[in-house]
Amino acid sequence: MKLIPNNNYPRISPLFLVLLCLLLVNCKDKEPPKPQSKPAYEILWQRPIVPDPELYFSISINPVLYKGMVIVSSEYTMEGVESPIMFLDTADGHIIDLWSDYIDGAVPYLEESSSFQGDYLVLNNLRSVDCINLETRSRQWATLISRNSAHNYIYKGYVYTTIGFNGEDGAAVLRSPLDHEDWQTVYSFIRTDEYDPFFSALGFGETEDGHDIVVWKNRSSYTNKNQTDIFAYDLTADSLLWRNRDFNVFGGILPLQVDNQRVYGAVERRVFCLDLMTGDSIWTNDFSGIIAQPRLSNFDQGMMYLSDYKVYLKGGGPELVILHKSDGSLFRSNNELPRGIEDRVTYFEGKLFISTQELVIVDLLTGDLLNDPNDMLSTFGYIQSRIVIDPDRRVMYFHNGRTLFCVKIPEDL
Repeated sequence: MKLIPNNNYPRISPLFLVLLCLLLVNCKDKEPPKPQSKPAYEILWQRPIVPDPELYFSISINPVLYKGMVIVSSEYTMEGVESPIMFLDTADGHIIDLWSDYIDGAVPYLEESSSFQGDYLVLNNLRSVDCINLETRSRQWATLISRNSAHNYIYKGYVYTTIGFNGEDGAAVLRSPLDHEDWQTVYSFIRTDEYDPFFSALGFGETEDGHDIVVWKNRSSYTNKNQTDIFAYDLTADSLLWRNRDFNVFGGILPLQVDNQRVYGAVERRVFCLDLMTGDSIWTNDFSGIIAQPRLSNFDQGMMYLSDYKVYLKGGGPELVILHKSDGSLFRSNNELPRGIEDRVTYFEGKLFISTQELVIVDLLTGDLLNDPNDMLSTFGYIQSRIVIDPDRRVMYFHNGRTLFCVKIPEDL
């Protein structure tokens, strides 16, 4: 059979084909753009805090920002100075000065912790306290203290530390003004039972009538039994306010926090809220049904942040747990965070910057993860400090034990 072409179809002119091609090209240009990935984090500068970042690692204090300088420490000899405090220019990271006039020498200072207020940086180790004047970059004062805590705390012009004394029987809270050495015993305690006392995890706040209050944990142990008492001391009235003995567990090092006439804290797998004036329990939450292994998550050694209405907690597991401050009930648990446990969190523009070795950025309102921690890990390695932010320049400073970084915060983060 012979096929006969159908000549009734309209003829397509060459001009029509040209117009059709132009139309298709124009439509392609107006397709919606593909979603763009988050911008890379721009490193403005980086400075080694060890002689060779490929070979050495250093425990170092959290960065401190002070009058155009960022301040860190190193365990190693840098430019001929042993274990210095390093004063670096915030703009380009060049070294302005190095300081190492420790009262107890450089080597024992590996277990130091630091606090900072005004012109003063205070460093603790287990045998001494050094106070550095950041304006003059010289020693303000220093003292040797037997059985000193590795941690110190600054509140309203005083530095606080805790000590043990009288063998294993006694513990005390001490304080000194920041501008000169004058140690005073805030409160001392001799045990009255089989538990060895150990004071730690201090927090500070005010009562409604303006009295300054310090609270702390007495983390005690005896054979296989643990006990954590919570003490509150009225600094203004110079008297013990109360002692809570509700927790027969180990207390952990996470500092207590005082907010709106309440005391918040964590012991082992429990988080709690106490009345500031009486020490009575308002609520507790043991994380049952929230995370898989509360006992192994060590929330009492992790991170706690208080917003106006929420309590944010991060332990050793992948969970960020958000509770309502009013009653301790669960708001949300986000299990997408990296594992890791550090008490390092910084608030900035509605976000929490958490360093659990990887840098984690979380939306404060929702608890959603805003970045890919794996990308940060491949760029910066394991972060070993708090994220310190300069809000005016929108940059953040942190170190990984080898290198100090100055990193721009993306505008659209």
